[in-house]
Amino acid sequence: MQSSESALISSAESQTQYTTLFSKCIKIKNLKLGGALHSHLIKSALIFNTFLTNRLIQMYSKCNSIDSAQKVFNELQFKNQHSWNSLISAYSQMARFNDARQLLEEMPGPNLVSHNSILSSLTLRGFYKEAISVFRRMQNLHRDVLWMDEYTIVGLTNTCASLAALALLRQVHGVAIAVGLHFNLVVCNALIDAYGKCGLD
Repeated sequence: MQSSESALISSAESQTQYTTLFSKCIKIKNLKLGGALHSHLIKSALIFNTFLTNRLIQMYSKCNSIDSAQKVFNELQFKNQHSWNSLISAYSQMARFNDARQLLEEMPGPNLVSHNSILSSLTLRGFYKEAISVFRRMQNLHRDVLWMDEYTIVGLTNTCASLAALALLRQVHGVAIAVGLHFNLVVCNALIDAYGKCGLD
């Protein structure tokens, strides 16, 4: 290890400093430094700090070491929603949707972030019908409310545009109005673009 990296690690005595160092690893894709930080967390018993371990999971994911991220996740005793969502997002972005869905099924109390990570990645990769399936699953979990936010709406709108599914797009538009998101600039732009792709100006 380079002396500059050793100095960085030896100075990492607080949660804020660790967070800064993990951000550095992600920015420059320095897996060697990330591994050294991991070792330092273990030696200092800070590996039991869920916040820091979540950052470790994120670092490994962003540095394309998903197996290491999964191992850290498996060994984390006290997982929170961010722990689960970090790994679900990582698998989704890598188009490893079976792994992402398996985690979603195992996750206690999945939230909007959990589903949106998979939905948006499916749409981006062209799996439009699968994205709609994820949305329907979301709604089946919460039959008494419209469970979505602007990210859900935009993901669905892009899916409708790609499928030229005008009827479904109108339903999504109606839902956006019902939940008060029709004035959201990002949602508005996505709807305008989708209607155009569906043949309506």
